Amino acid sequence: MREKLVRKIFILALTGLFVGIYIPYMSVGGNSNNTIYVDDDNISGPWDGTSEHPYRFIQQAIDNATDGDTIFVYHGTYYENIIVNTSLTLIGENRDTTIIDGGEKDDVITINADYVNISHFTVRNSGDHKAGIHITANHNAIFDNNIRGNYRGIFADISHNNIISYNFVTKNEEGILVMLSRNNLITQNRVESNGYGIYTRWGFLFNGCLNTKIVRNSVINNINGVFLNGGSNTTVNFNNFMNNNRSASFFMEDYPNWNNNYWDRPRFFPKIIIGINGFFIFRFPWVNFDWHPAKEPYEI
Repeated sequence: MREKLVRKIFILALTGLFVGIYIPYMSVGGNSNNTIYVDDDNISGPWDGTSEHPYRFIQQAIDNATDGDTIFVYHGTYYENIIVNTSLTLIGENRDTTIIDGGEKDDVITINADYVNISHFTVRNSGDHKAGIHITANHNAIFDNNIRGNYRGIFADISHNNIISYNFVTKNEEGILVMLSRNNLITQNRVESNGYGIYTRWGFLFNGCLNTKIVRNSVINNINGVFLNGGSNTTVNFNNFMNNNRSASFFMEDYPNWNNNYWDRPRFFPKIIIGINGFFIFRFPWVNFDWHPAKEPYEI
């Protein structure tokens, strides 16, 4: 399992080199390389985090971890709202059967530490206006998870240099939300049947989201596929847009780069993206262009 994690990070690094953008260093800090185990079937104890006596709850393992540890969670349903304050790697046994359920209250997972890697979970049932995974720190990797049935699926909140990749993000009000954050890479995700698929947002500041890279995602059956709101230097390249009510739009976005996306059907002329520009009451319709739309969908 650990070898699989290393391979994933290696593939992500190669992807970053290919598209010519900066990939943050994703190794977890600290000198520890301990593995701590969690199994909800261990209801009678003892609990010491070993494979023979795993913790029953994920939060127990996090509270007893140090920087650099790996927490391995056996399949099961964990009804928890967990908070990660340590630089660690959190791995589920199987992303379809290792489930963290927030019970429709609060964020399901809150990440307050840098260099946290989370993979191979189903994350579901956040509270209203809360997130499946709420990231408030930097240099984190969220990959190969099912993120479904939350208000916000993955929320990068004043959070920089993260990688969000290989996730299946479905049936959330806001699939992937990036707000007041810089240098985030969103790649190789399937974003399907959300209200907003991928949403960048400025909060109360101009140019709140800087250098967001939205590359090689499948954006399918959303009400709004990609919506850019008040950021700068956003890249939207090599994505599939299919069967969305509205594939893409923008509001007061500075110099977005739309290029080589597939827009529902083969296109031989530039794709027009309609949005709004201006300030405060001085708003007016504006257009961007994908000058080189793809003629066939990508294999993502």
